Amino acid sequence: MTANTSRRPPSYPGAILTDLSNAFASNTMQERIPAILQQVVEVNPGMTARQRSAIEQLRDDVAAGQPAPALAPGPPDVDGWRMALSDQPGRTWHDVEWFFAETYLYRVLMDAVDYFVTRHDPFGPIKAEEYASEGHRTLLDQALSVAGSREEVLNTLLGMALWGNRVDLSYAESRAHGGSINSDDLLIDDRSAAIAALTGTAHTVHVVADNAGSELSADLVLIDRLLRDKWAEQVVLHVKAHPTFVSDAITDDVIQFLRRAVEGVYGILATELGARLIGAVGAGTLRLSSRFYWNSAAMWWDMPDELHTFMAGSPLTIVKGDANYRRVVGDARWPYVTPFHEVVAGAGIPVLCLRTLKSDPIVGLQPGQAERLEAIEPRWRWSGKRGVIQGWIPKL
Repeated sequence: MTANTSRRPPSYPGAILTDLSNAFASNTMQERIPAILQQVVEVNPGMTARQRSAIEQLRDDVAAGQPAPALAPGPPDVDGWRMALSDQPGRTWHDVEWFFAETYLYRVLMDAVDYFVTRHDPFGPIKAEEYASEGHRTLLDQALSVAGSREEVLNTLLGMALWGNRVDLSYAESRAHGGSINSDDLLIDDRSAAIAALTGTAHTVHVVADNAGSELSADLVLIDRLLRDKWAEQVVLHVKAHPTFVSDAITDDVIQFLRRAVEGVYGILATELGARLIGAVGAGTLRLSSRFYWNSAAMWWDMPDELHTFMAGSPLTIVKGDANYRRVVGDARWPYVTPFHEVVAGAGIPVLCLRTLKSDPIVGLQPGQAERLEAIEPRWRWSGKRGVIQGWIPKL
């Protein structure tokens, strides 16, 4: 997809590449992604021999830096991916833009497992284990038990939605931090501005989901309170059009959680939550939206015009997670002190990013802040320990 130059910031330094110019991106393609593909084989013993062989071939090709293959014809996103591949600086898994490489890898995997024929989620067993975990039940219970004024509840749930992003099933280092939060883990906190933006006449609020499991459950509690406490008259929850990044949420993940909640699997408070949200879907106050854009390699400023118009009319879009943050800032190594508004204002969409750091891109830090973090923990940009609640809200 060709970038919309009217929305792209003129100072854009270009996206991170998978070559040796970025150690973390290079390691992801040479080691982390092949390990994930091997895990897909292991947790899906019922797949066909052809599917297993296709995944193992993809695993080996990614590790060795072979050319990225073309997609099978049929699904409506194929032409867009063909153009995206032609725009890359190279053609192998080890010399293309990192954001393209990861998003395209998971799209190639969907062909390998015949997802668009069977609709079988190859990450389903991994997600199911997370939903059955004690950690999921604990976080859900904590979120459902938050009390206080409507402002205090919203402030707390935004924080819980942030730290729920640590539970990323594709990244064990982030998951290991769990609920252990230090006072200096939150690097940027724009909650007060976001709450002020929602104060007054209710509008549509957009939430761009990241991971299924604990994070999605916390997000659904947040959405419930946005509606119940009249912060929004409607919430649109944007999920992926097909499985990607192991644990990213798709429509089925939302529906299955709500069904299990009303069946009493997660306790009485969750049963009531599920009933309210199913009712909200029926009433149209909660909309589920899945678009191929959220699976694509397109950046924030490349958003399709129809979607851009829809989202730009909202007082706030809450964007969850590291990969979505990378999309918002163009997956680039900006100078750390680059103002957030300099990067995102051209898109014209009021946005609040809730993201734990699992990759290099980060903007909006104070002078000297990055250097102090580097001295404390050299892996601070990738470890999943730190987080930001970072917004551009132009009306304030």
